[in-house]
Amino acid sequence: MRIVVNDHLGHAPQVQLSRALAARGHDVLHLYSSDAQSPKADLRRRPDDSANFTIEGLTHGARPSASFFGQRFQEARFGRIVAKRAMAFHPDVVIACNNPLDVQRGVQLACRRAQTPFVYWMQDFQSVLLDQSIEGRTALLNIAVGGYYHALEQRLLQRSDAVIPIADDLLAILAESWDVYDRQCMVVRNWAPLDSVTPGPKDNAWSRAQNIADKKVALYVGTLGPMESPMPLVELAERLRSEPDAVVLVIAEGEGADRVAHEAQSRSLGNLRVLPFQPYEAYGDILASADVLLGLVDAKAGVLFVPSKVTSYLCAGRPVVLSAPWQNLAAQSVRDSGGGRVVPPDDNAAMGDAVLAYLDDEPLRRQTGQQARAYAERTYDISSIADRFERLCERLTTGPRRRHEPQLRVAAR
Repeated sequence: MRIVVNDHLGHAPQVQLSRALAARGHDVLHLYSSDAQSPKADLRRRPDDSANFTIEGLTHGARPSASFFGQRFQEARFGRIVAKRAMAFHPDVVIACNNPLDVQRGVQLACRRAQTPFVYWMQDFQSVLLDQSIEGRTALLNIAVGGYYHALEQRLLQRSDAVIPIADDLLAILAESWDVYDRQCMVVRNWAPLDSVTPGPKDNAWSRAQNIADKKVALYVGTLGPMESPMPLVELAERLRSEPDAVVLVIAEGEGADRVAHEAQSRSLGNLRVLPFQPYEAYGDILASADVLLGLVDAKAGVLFVPSKVTSYLCAGRPVVLSAPWQNLAAQSVRDSGGGRVVPPDDNAAMGDAVLAYLDDEPLRRQTGQQARAYAERTYDISSIADRFERLCERLTTGPRRRHEPQLRVAAR
C-alpha cells in the first residue's frame, strides 16, 4: 500500500508511525513543513530506514507574513504545494495531521478529486485556536472570520473518510456539535517514541553546556500558543526567586516566548531563562536535565486542547507539574500514571507549591519519575499503534466509504 503521512509540524510520533508502516512493507511518503515554528523530530533518513520510506520537508518559499490574512494566504498556497507533492506519489491513503485549516482544505480537495481516501488526524479544533488568536480584535472580524473557519473545519471533518481524534471525550463533541458520525472516528491517544526519550542523567553534555547541571531546574519545552498562557511560568520564577539554586528554563519560540523573555528582563528575574528550540538529537538530554517538567493548558481549553509534550515528559522519567482543567486528557494521563501533579489553571500558588514539593524531595522525585516512565512503557507501544493505523488504511481501501455528506434538511410543515 502507498501511504502519505502529512504532519505539518514535524513531530516525533507521526514520523515514528511512518517508519513503522514502512518497516511493514508499505511505501510511505512523510511530508512536513520546514517553515513551521515548532520543535522538530529527527527528520533525517537513518541508516536502518526502509528503502520504501521517504521523508521530505516542504516550504512555501516566502517570509512568514505578519498579518492575519497574509498568514491565511500563505497557508492556502502551502496547502496546494503539499497536495501536489502528495498526489504525485499516487497514494492509496493520505493521513493529514496538525495542518492549519487552509492547508488541510487543499490536501483534502486534491484527495477528493483523485478519489483517494483522506484521514483527518485531529489533534485539536483549529477553528477554536483561531478564535483565540483574533480575540480582542473587531467584532466584525471575530464574527466573520470565526464563523467562516468553524464552518470550514466542520465541512473538512464531515468530508473525511476517517477522523482520528486523540481523546474519547471528543467523540460526543464531534457528534453533537459538529455533526460528525461516530462511525467515521477511530480514537488514538497521543504517544511519544519510547526509544527516542529515555530517562538519563541530569549531569549530561547539554546541561553542562547550559551551566544548569548543578541547578534545580523546572523546565518547559514546546510552543506557547493561544491555549498555553506563559504567565504562570513568570509567576513561578517569582515564587522561586528566593531559591538560590532554582532555575525556570523555557525552551520555546514565538510571541509567548518573547513575552516570557520580556517579563524576565523587566522584573529582573535572573532565574528565568528562555532558549530557542533545540536540535532534536539533544531532546533526551534536555528533558533529563530537569528536576520537574512543566505543562500548561488554559482554563478555556477544557478537553479541546491536549499538549502533546506531556507524553514525552512521561517517557523522560521526571515528575510532571501540569496546570490544566481536571477533565483535560493530558491531566488524566498525569493522574493515571502517578507521574506528577495536576493543579488548576491560573492557580499560580498551587503550581509553585507542587514544583517546590518535588525540588525539595529527591526520593519523591525519583519515585514519581519511575511511575511516569512505567506508564509510558505500558501505553506507548508503537507496534500496537501501527496495527490500528494499518487496519484503518486497509478498510479505507477495500471497504465502503463512511464519510458524512450532510444533506439539506427541510423542516416538515
